[in-house]
Amino acid sequence: NYTGLDFPVIEENNEKENNKYEILAVGRVDKGKRTEDAIQAIVKLKEKIPNVQLNVVGGGKILEEMKELAKKLQVDQEVIFHGKVSDQKLKELYSNCNVFLFTAENQSWGLVPLEAMSYGKPTLVSTGAGVSEVLVDKENCLKINPRDVNGIVKNVMLLYHDRALAEEISKKGEHFVKTTFSWDKYVDNMEKIFIKNHKNVP
Repeated sequence: NYTGLDFPVIEENNEKENNKYEILAVGRVDKGKRTEDAIQAIVKLKEKIPNVQLNVVGGGKILEEMKELAKKLQVDQEVIFHGKVSDQKLKELYSNCNVFLFTAENQSWGLVPLEAMSYGKPTLVSTGAGVSEVLVDKENCLKINPRDVNGIVKNVMLLYHDRALAEEISKKGEHFVKTTFSWDKYVDNMEKIFIKNHKNVP
């Protein structure tokens, strides 16, 4: 079961301080989260998008291992590991990113893709995450298969070249999240559950 989301207040005319094409990944850097897929995708994407940058937010057991992988693949300049950040910094990263990427291959739910969508960001979501089951591919998100680096590259390039599609997915994603995962909606759902269970009590 899911809870409600606290939706951001998005400031108008919030211009980016750099000209990077930013991909954001948020979550623990652990086995099964497939941060390595995002890093490997950057190897291919930097040949197509010279100003591409991957921001990785979160700590984890294999964080140092992933830093070494980025260095080994010679993308340590394009992949920025932020570790744990403040709420304000996270808000800035959400606001500034061009694409949000969620690569987890075996996760029961997944809240951060919904947070990104609430910021009006086009979001790539792994079908290995439970949250993908409530989303619609090419409508309010783009779905990727677990461990599919080429799929990540293909979908990022699709959004990069087709800005109209990126805008449409962003708007529909934001609308879906704000009408489905608001706290009011959550309270209504919980009330229905309580009422139903109360009636079933002898």
